[in-house]
Formats: sequence, structure tokens, C-alpha cells
Amino acid sequence: MILDCTDNIETRFLINEFCVKNKVPFVYGAAIGSSGYVFNIMPEKTCFNCIFKEVSGLDTCETFGVLNTITNLIASVQVNEALKILLNKDYEKKLLYFNLENNSLAKIDVEKNKDCMVCGKKIFDYLNGKKNKEMIKFCGSSNYLIKGNFDYEKVKKRVENENINITIFKNKVLIKAKDEKEAKSLYTKFVGN
Repeated sequence: MILDCTDNIETRFLINEFCVKNKVPFVYGAAIGSSGYVFNIMPEKTCFNCIFKEVSGLDTCETFGVLNTITNLIASVQVNEALKILLNKDYEKKLLYFNLENNSLAKIDVEKNKDCMVCGKKIFDYLNGKKNKEMIKFCGSSNYLIKGNFDYEKVKKRVENENINITIFKNKVLIKAKDEKEAKSLYTKFVGN
């Protein structure tokens, strides 16, 4: 089971594809401002891609902020739903929407999209690397994940004695930098183009 505690939609699409492909339950949770969502995505049922579309220009916690009480509420509901699923109890089938500004809860009916590219047609563009962004900034931090093709061992050796905050993975690096420009500069200097 995966509990989504991520801060960007691209990662959620990737998690969704992994879960659909591997038939893993996925408890989605998201928050922005004073509102948030929780939805149980179960194998062979409505998936994240059925409900949410790829869009750009959405508010993020970096640009809009997020109330810490909504993140606590969303996390609590996610854990509660995960326990129900793990204990084989009746779990929520609807998309839950919470708004702490007016203390409202809405249960929204969602249906499986018969033309869904992920759960219907089994096309996994995020898993296959076709739709991944080259750079993702993690909300509320100065961490940037940059994707690239490079010689892992060479890059690892190059940065191991440097006093920089770079974590090397097989096809991406995590860089702590003051802004996107510095992150790109560090990437070019230590990883390459």
C-alpha cells in the first residue's frame, strides 16, 4: 500500500501508474491553503488519472501556502482509511473534500473513466519516463530533483569529496540550492549537460 504524502502532481501520476501496474492500493491525499482531498485508489477501480487531468499553472504550497491543520487532518484521514483497507473493513469509496475555512466536508462520487490511458489502456508514460519533468522543486524546501543521463560512478566519485549538498541516484540528482538557477549551475558543474 502507498500513502501519498507528496507535494507535486507529477509524482502522483507516477505513483498512480506504479500502483495500477502492480495492483497496489494507493491512498491519495493532498492539501493547499485550507482545503484538501483524500481518495482510496484500489486495484481495478477508479484511478488517479480517471479523476485528475494533467494541468499546469496550479497553485502550489510555495505560491499559495498550506495551513498546517489541513495537512494534519488529511494525514489522519489517510491513515484511518489505510487501516480500514489493511484490516479488510469497509473503506470510503468517494473522493473526500475538506474545507477548513467553512468547516465543510463533501463526499464526491467519482467513476472509472472507460477511456483512461492508465487503468483502461495500460499506458504508463510516467513510469516509462516519457512525461517526467526534467526538474522538480520540493515544496517548502530548497531541494531540486533533476533528471538526467550520466555515468553514476563517475559523478558519485566527482562529488564525494566536495562540500556540496548533492545526492546522486542512478538517473537523477537531488540538489540543495537557494534557487533554480543555482541548482542548474551545480548540476552542470558536477554532473554535466
